[in-house]
Amino acid sequence: MTDAPNTPSVTVSPSGEIEEGSSVTLSCSSDANPAANYTWFREHEDSVKASGQNYTITNITSELGGNYYCQAHNAIGFHNSTFLLIKVCIQCLKSTSSSRTTTVAVRGIVVLLATVLLLVFLWMRRKWASRKACGQGGRPDTIEELLPVPVYENVPALTNRLAHAAQREPIEEQDGHHCAIIHTSASDNQDQDQMEMGGTSEL
Repeated sequence: MTDAPNTPSVTVSPSGEIEEGSSVTLSCSSDANPAANYTWFREHEDSVKASGQNYTITNITSELGGNYYCQAHNAIGFHNSTFLLIKVCIQCLKSTSSSRTTTVAVRGIVVLLATVLLLVFLWMRRKWASRKACGQGGRPDTIEELLPVPVYENVPALTNRLAHAAQREPIEEQDGHHCAIIHTSASDNQDQDQMEMGGTSEL
């Protein structure tokens, strides 16, 4: 039994956008008895582009883009395929490269900002720790002058000296708590030492 070709099916390889300067192959197939022959056309053009089941375009340019179709025919009849759109891009690789460059640049900026923030945080933390250490080891506000304290072999004498110094200043009230502020000076130390030496000699 003889049959005219069925509506041909067409495919393209590679699929998707075709980079300018590359090659593309169109394929056409149809069931027919006897076997069909194939002819390739471009939309809005009457001239035959190629004959055969496959049509390869080498070094394609943007001007060669557009809709293509094939015609399957035998002695019984013919059928045309649907349109196959060929899209040729000039800057396919440039777009991809630009996108990758942008991605790398964004990542670099993010890493830089993260590094800066980390350095600032570490600097502030170190400064805070330094201030805290100074506050803990600093000079107390309730002592106006630190003088070397002589070493006493006689412990009661030291107790008497502290009691005598405590009586020199009234007890002040600060922030609801009673605090004794002791002011010492070199002259007081000398007077006290003389008194203690006199007491010792009398004994």
